[in-house]
Amino acid sequence: MNKYIIVILVLNIQLGNAQEADRQLISSAGESATLNNFIFDWSLGEVVIDQFNPMFLQGFQQGLLGDKIIIIDKKNINYNTIITPGDGSKNETLIFDDISEPVELNIYDKWGNMLYHHNNYKNDWDGRSTKGIEIPDGVYIFILKSSNGELLKKGTVTIKRK
Repeated sequence: MNKYIIVILVLNIQLGNAQEADRQLISSAGESATLNNFIFDWSLGEVVIDQFNPMFLQGFQQGLLGDKIIIIDKKNINYNTIITPGDGSKNETLIFDDISEPVELNIYDKWGNMLYHHNNYKNDWDGRSTKGIEIPDGVYIFILKSSNGELLKKGTVTIKRK
């Protein structure tokens, strides 16, 4: 039995003076989809996507329901992609916006070695390993999880010292 996920993505977009455009994209995994005959003119002023609510539905075939629903990156957490430890700027530490609960942060090198781990991260990582050793300039991978283990964000951060 083939299992798949149907994703319904609805964007409410405000264009300039509260003009609105709504579109739905329905596609199953492994397929590409496009929105035909719909053109946005991004020169209409400030564009604000004020709502992003993906809905995930289980797929089924021959009347049998699949056994998994996968939700990816539910929260849009912004962060500074470059830290500059010791330069006196606001980018001295890795800062994630809008984290109010205790979160776990892990930092890895490009070979997958864990360099830093903290169970109650407070936006204070300054490019040092868990043992307090300065990590060399470069690009590193991070994984941010909630206290119950839910993935909140993963990405890269660059360390740039003077």
